[in-house]
Amino acid sequence: MWTWLLILCLTLPLCARFLPSICVHLWMHLKGRAREAEDLMNEIKDLKDQQAEISMVDEFAKHAKLNRKINSKTAALKTIQQTQIWIRWKAYYYAKIGLYVISAVVLLVYRKEPVLFFDISTYLDNSIVYIVGYILSFPIGMPGAVGMPVALFVCNRVVNQLLNFVTSDKSKQALLHEPVE
Repeated sequence: MWTWLLILCLTLPLCARFLPSICVHLWMHLKGRAREAEDLMNEIKDLKDQQAEISMVDEFAKHAKLNRKINSKTAALKTIQQTQIWIRWKAYYYAKIGLYVISAVVLLVYRKEPVLFFDISTYLDNSIVYIVGYILSFPIGMPGAVGMPVALFVCNRVVNQLLNFVTSDKSKQALLHEPVE
């Protein structure tokens, strides 16, 4: 039986993985910085194409004028890219901080509620299961229950390992039955 707290424990690591990059892209498009940089890159490419058509020996003045335009637009592009780096950094870390705050609030509010229950009544004579049951139930203290901190930690590790496996080259080779080098 899946409880909504377990679903929350599974979605928080997913949000931590994807929300910062989504926030960066939204911020960049809302600010219009992405379009501005793209337009400058297209203008520089057009100017370089025009410059390539002109002979430097025959029309030096025209070639030099295009070169100055290219240099000024390249400098403007570098400043825009530096501001983009700063904006990306801020958006990424604001999203991360927000997710950490949400995780802390969820941990504080639901720390005494069990996320899952396991039936360990048949294993009560085994002291190791009993001890592990108390560790898993931290801070609740009921053997057989899984507490929010443990569930959040385990779900975070599992989701991150799965996403790392899916995005790695070894998983693609394993899925295609290719030998791993």
